[in-house]
Amino acid sequence: MASYIASFPEDYPSAMKELISYCDYLTPNITEAFMLADKAYHEGPYERTEIMELLLRIYGNYRKKVIITGIEAKDNKLMVMAIDDCGDVYTYETDKIGRNYSGTGDVYAALLLDGLLKERGFETSVKEAMELTSRAVMLSMAGNYEELYFEGILKEI
Repeated sequence: MASYIASFPEDYPSAMKELISYCDYLTPNITEAFMLADKAYHEGPYERTEIMELLLRIYGNYRKKVIITGIEAKDNKLMVMAIDDCGDVYTYETDKIGRNYSGTGDVYAALLLDGLLKERGFETSVKEAMELTSRAVMLSMAGNYEELYFEGILKEI
């Protein structure tokens, strides 16, 4: 298996896979998606067909709902791609902006959970989490924040 991120401990892939048995939803970022699919990692931008292959492989291996986050598409878009229990695939995208913020995946996962706990449904929760996370990034940039300013979206959830 390829080296994914130098800061990951050597046992990170096996520990992550072990935790999956306790999960109903998987929200890997793109790097983790390559790892879970046992594919060699490479940096983006990515073709949608390649991400679909990763998504289907992870779904096939673990039979969980999967939402891959942080996907940089070739057309200057950022995407999430998800698959539900029935094998239906959902893709949501937004324009890529000039900066990355640490913690966006965590904020996305929290917003996804918020939608699911409020029984908005899987597809709606995936989409709304993407929209709100994108809004937090835009507010962060507009306010010239060094860190992700997620507090600005709290009134919207």
